[in-house]
Formats: sequence, C-alpha cells, structure tokens
Amino acid sequence: MWKQYALKIKNKFNYSIDLKAIFFYRLIFGLYYKLDAPFIVCIFARIYCVLIVSVCLYYLFDSFAVRTIMPVFIYYIIVSIDIGGNVLFSLYAGEVNTMNFFNKLLQQFKLSYNNVFIYLFLIAQLIIICVSLKENNTGFNFISHIMLYNNRLTTFYIIEMFRKTTKYLTKTFIEYVKCENMSDEEKTTHLKTFLKDYEILVHILDTIIVEIKFKILFSLISDVTKMITALYFTISVNAWVSIVISWYVQVFLHLCMTCAPIVSMEITFNDLDEFKSILVKELLVYKDHNLRSTLFETIKYIELITTKYYLWNQYPINLKLVFGVFNLCVSYIIVVLQFSY
Repeated sequence: MWKQYALKIKNKFNYSIDLKAIFFYRLIFGLYYKLDAPFIVCIFARIYCVLIVSVCLYYLFDSFAVRTIMPVFIYYIIVSIDIGGNVLFSLYAGEVNTMNFFNKLLQQFKLSYNNVFIYLFLIAQLIIICVSLKENNTGFNFISHIMLYNNRLTTFYIIEMFRKTTKYLTKTFIEYVKCENMSDEEKTTHLKTFLKDYEILVHILDTIIVEIKFKILFSLISDVTKMITALYFTISVNAWVSIVISWYVQVFLHLCMTCAPIVSMEITFNDLDEFKSILVKELLVYKDHNLRSTLFETIKYIELITTKYYLWNQYPINLKLVFGVFNLCVSYIIVVLQFSY
C-alpha cells in the first residue's frame, strides 16, 4: 500500500514540476495562465503580460529599417500579429483546457510524464537570452522570439504526453499477450481494458484538440508568411544582410516547434499501425469468438483514430502536412526567381 502511495506522490511531483515550470516560464515572457492565486494577483499578472507585449512591439518597430523598408515593415507586422494573437489567446483562455487535460490524464493513468528534453530546452533558451541581451537593441526582439517559441512548446508538450500514454498502453497489452500461460478469456479481458482506457485517452485529447488545431494552424500561417517575406526581401535586395539571417534563424526555430506536435502525432499513428498489425496477426490465430470479436472491434477503433484528426478539411495532422508546408515554400522560391531573373 505504501509503495502505491509513494508512486502516486512521485507522479504528482513530476507532473507539477513539468507543467508549472512551463507555465511559469511562459508567464515571464508575457503568456498568461490562470494562477492559483488571489484575484488581485491574477489582475497584476494580466497587466504584466500586456506591458511585456507592448514594450516588445514598441522596440520591434523602433528602428529606421522598419520604418523605411517595406519588406521589413511587413515582416514585423506579421510578427506583431503572431505575438498579439498568442498573448490575447492566453489572456482569454488562461490555458485552462491544458491544465484540465493534464489533470484528467494524471487522474486516469497515474503515469510519470517527466521529460528531460523539456528542461534542456528551457535551459538552452535561457542561455540564448543571456547572450542576446549583451548585443545592442536585440534584447526585446529576442524576448518576442522566445514568447512565440514558448507558446508552441505547450502544444508540443500536450501531443507528446498523448504519444507517451499511447505507447505505454500498447506496450503493456503486448506484454500481456506474450504470456503463454494466459487463457483466451484473460486476453479478452485485457484487450477490453486496453480499449476502454484508450477510448478515455482519446476523449481526454478531444477536450483540447480544437484549441490545438487553432494554435497549429495560426502558427503555420504566421511562420510560412514570415518565411515568404524573408525570401522576398533576400531576393529583392540581392544581399544576405544580418537582419535577414536573424529572420531565417527565428522562423526556422518557430517552424521546427510548430511542426514538432505534428511529427509527434505521426509517430503516435505509426505506433498504432504497428499495434494494429499485431492485433491482425492475433486475429488470424485465435479461434475464441469473444476474443476475435474484441480484436476486431479494437482494430476498427484504431483505424478510426489514425484517420480522425485533421487540421483543416483534407489536411491530416501528420507528416504530409509538414511536407506540404515545405513544398509551398519551395514553390514560392521558384516563382519569385522566375519573375526576378
């Protein structure tokens, strides 16, 4: 009994450290979340976020190049829309759905979601910020970059937890199936348990999937538009000035983090496809009617899940979407080069 209690405390500790660390880090750079604090503290936190974004936008446009060169002006307009949209959404939603997602996930599965990558990523950002603040007039520019990066980090973290839980459930069932002494009735029971647990997991994800789709779509549109603007400016001035190099670095990092949840979802679907192939093989072997019926039901459900999530109409959340974004950028480069030379 005491071991189960200790494990429960450990899981809550890992969860609270991960989630609170990410949310507090976001709050430092102007992305609000609903605090477990008195009302006046929440008001001051909202005011702080508004002040941070206002100062960042002021310094973004406080340069001669932004006021005189049209592509530079357009680029920073897009950045401003991206920053403003993310901050306004954080003020409106308060990441309540995200916190509910993790609470339900923890209560249902009681797994440890401690992710070393998250901590390494946050430490790397702090180091980059410290270095950039030593440069002239780049501090607030980089703070705005980190602000956008952090919002994408939260979306990736949600999908990554969904992937890890899926991996845990499938792996656990496969270990049960490999047991030679297990009867067909026991296998049927374990399979029904897996199906029930996974239906709950999908239901938990569905509570926040609309918000995730909106964030990914908004980020993709913003990042692709910024990339196109940077390419146009590079070709039009026919020079690789330092400001454009900075653009490419920022947009590349933003695109990587925007595409990270899409790649994570693709990995999840691949794991489910492998699990489905195992179930299909078992379906050919087993003769028990109840077990075969449960296997068939599980296979159908997995097929439904792997084709369920679409970002927009016919654009599924998988690697095809990432390749589509890449093809769009390449096509734009070809078109611009044809009209420029």
